[in-house]
Amino acid sequence: MTPVHGTSPLAGVRVLELAGGPAAVAGRLLALLGADVVVPCDRNGADCRPASDWAAAGKRAIRTADVERLLAAADVVLGRDVPGHPGLVRCVVTPFGEHGPRAAWRSSELVAQALGGMLAASGQPAGPPLAAPALQAEQQAGVFAAIGTLAALLARRHDGRGQRVEVSVQAAVAATLAHVHARFLHDGTVTRRSGRMHWSRCFRVGPTRDGWAAYTTLGDWTTLVEWMRADGAAQDLVDPVFADAAVRRTRAEHVFDVLEAWGRAYAGAALEEEAQLRRLAVARVRRPAEVTADRQLAARGFFIDGRPGPPFRLGPLPARAGVVPDAGRDPDAVLRDWLAPRPAPAVAAGRQLERPLAGMRVADFTWLIAGPTATSVLADLGADVIKIEHPATVDAGDRRGGFTGALNRGKRSVVLDLSSAAGLRAAERLVDSADVVIDNFSARVMEQWRLDPTTLRRRRPELVCVRMTGFGLTGPDRERVSFGPTIEARAGYTALMADHDGAPVGFGFSYADVASGHLAALAVLAAWWRRLSTGEGATIDFSQLEALVSLLAPALARDAPEPGAPDGVYPCASEDRWIAISAAEEEDWHRLVAAIGRPAWTGEPRFASRADRVRHRDALDAHVAAWTRSQDAEAVMLRLQNAGVAAGVVANAVDLCERDPQLAAWGFFATVATPEGGTVRIGGPPYRLSDTPARVSGPGPLVGEHSAAVLETLSAGSAASA
Repeated sequence: MTPVHGTSPLAGVRVLELAGGPAAVAGRLLALLGADVVVPCDRNGADCRPASDWAAAGKRAIRTADVERLLAAADVVLGRDVPGHPGLVRCVVTPFGEHGPRAAWRSSELVAQALGGMLAASGQPAGPPLAAPALQAEQQAGVFAAIGTLAALLARRHDGRGQRVEVSVQAAVAATLAHVHARFLHDGTVTRRSGRMHWSRCFRVGPTRDGWAAYTTLGDWTTLVEWMRADGAAQDLVDPVFADAAVRRTRAEHVFDVLEAWGRAYAGAALEEEAQLRRLAVARVRRPAEVTADRQLAARGFFIDGRPGPPFRLGPLPARAGVVPDAGRDPDAVLRDWLAPRPAPAVAAGRQLERPLAGMRVADFTWLIAGPTATSVLADLGADVIKIEHPATVDAGDRRGGFTGALNRGKRSVVLDLSSAAGLRAAERLVDSADVVIDNFSARVMEQWRLDPTTLRRRRPELVCVRMTGFGLTGPDRERVSFGPTIEARAGYTALMADHDGAPVGFGFSYADVASGHLAALAVLAAWWRRLSTGEGATIDFSQLEALVSLLAPALARDAPEPGAPDGVYPCASEDRWIAISAAEEEDWHRLVAAIGRPAWTGEPRFASRADRVRHRDALDAHVAAWTRSQDAEAVMLRLQNAGVAAGVVANAVDLCERDPQLAAWGFFATVATPEGGTVRIGGPPYRLSDTPARVSGPGPLVGEHSAAVLETLSAGSAASA
């Protein structure tokens, strides 16, 4: 990897992509960051993902016959654990991990969402669980494959050795549900589906005059109530008791009923505009077709040749970002480039690191979910994450191992009052000791404190600054306020997760925040790689809207294939027990038919071929549901898996934390000691590095637990440098 100053972060990194699915997602991310990603793609197309594949753009094609020659020059192989030179990083993604009692089980996108816990969190309480759109299990596994790959490359800088990276798709899905397992492990709460109501009871999808919107009770409550009062629609919400956020959560059904009755008088676009003028984060539910015409995305040039662009802004976009691999376009170009002599990769000539980010310090100004999720990934990889907290911080559950504890695992906590001069001076000293500064305030906040990237990097150009905002640092909507569920509404997810009658329901949890956090962690790793390679710092412009739309790419593809059938979620005998079954292809169908005893309906002509089964999907699903309704969910899962059919129970918190032998074999839940002499269980990384593993290094900190130690160290450092 030849360092090139002023280029894309991964310029010079060579990646050989040998599989589709999550490996292709990882390859797309690495390509957008400047890596030279190549895929076997014979001219007849037999070994190449089709040109319309949303994940293919930005890569170069090679002939299948050239793979062996290129291995010697590759830095990374994605998708297969092939033998290679000692510095090669090999990344493999499997449905459940390569070891454990379910390692050989069949899976699918739907089954992964079921067994990973995602399905159980969304949908009506009495209705079927709702799947997330656009292959989100595959997408999350791909993001973690990219994270693990970059972490392995960073570790290689210290000893020249490559290593093996393994990702479990099931664990990657479970990693998006920190609130589900954290709440259960803290106090036994089993999160249930709550329909259009978010699990926090602070958001609900509801009607407007001409569509739907994501309403919220967060923000300036007084401003919202005064607006409603002016419209003559506040009803009893003017009662001072509702000024208490805890009361609004307890009585959320009534509060949102009143909000929706008022909102029905507004067209969705007008409601959103009026709300934003008042700094309130109501968002109109947009359909995918509207997302592609979004004015903020257009102003920032997000789409590249009709495809979503990078999930964050970090350096120049590679020239090939919109180019689809074509084996007929100079097939010898990659051979010439890769087999030409190049300098050996830089090695720090030190001992192997225990974890890839050992020695990195992160000044963490983030709050709520998205930012803390990003820094939790960095802490798992060994960074010293110092969380700057407000004296009146609000927690969700136990600080050691509840939801707040899980988000802040392995970090140190310092309390600073940034409204005071003394607090700002301490923050400046902390930033001066850091390598990375990250926040997820709205665009204007860090500028007010003079802790924005322009100010900080004027003094320290090598600093990596991450600005996580709802809509990015530029564009007509840069000042708009948002929360995860309102971003999901604007990004197209909520519309795609609809009830049987077509009414949007959306996620029951803050997928936008968690998914954004994972991508922000990837951005830091890429910027850190470039800093170590070139000395350059970075300002990462992270738009949560762009991050979410980048993960929606499969649904935005103009020629996305129709799913096969049966491929659905079906009721089982016990209360709220469901099974996901995927038998979309011909061989799978015949296995399913044999496993359930060849009932007469399976021989009907309307189910004879894959096309027939897709055409008569509703009738087929009704037959399958009639069979599963009298069956035990776990028994059905075992019966079908033993027959070679992809099937999985829709796992709830109890399943994930206590009943799933595969997550236990993976070691997904780490047991860590607390300073008080107890232990807590916390969900950990869904990826493994063979030589420098990421891990949960400790529980969450108490508020300000490390203030004295950190501030004394900073004062001593300042005195020594004076």
